[in-house]
Amino acid sequence: MSFEEEKMRVNSTGLGQTTMVANFEGFQTIAADKVAGQYVGKDGQYIIIGVEAVKPIHWTIRITMDGQDLRRLIKAALTPKVISRVLSILIRGSNLDREQNP
Repeated sequence: MSFEEEKMRVNSTGLGQTTMVANFEGFQTIAADKVAGQYVGKDGQYIIIGVEAVKPIHWTIRITMDGQDLRRLIKAALTPKVISRVLSILIRGSNLDREQNP
């Protein structure tokens, strides 16, 4: 389910200054009991975002988000500054695109 192009950059404070190259794998919904180990809600209570780091190390990263997390993410993403930047990247491309495809 991962995309072929390796364009995402991931930084971790645990790795110092290392920048990993990663692929976005996709979204998945899961039942709440599979996350918490006990039943706390109905199916689809969580969204998992999958990312696969491929360079310089290979890690599978899963970000599990609930409704509160999703509301905060959407609220942060719907600011004029972020919307403007997203549109600019979609229309013109990013510096990362130009780095990888000179």
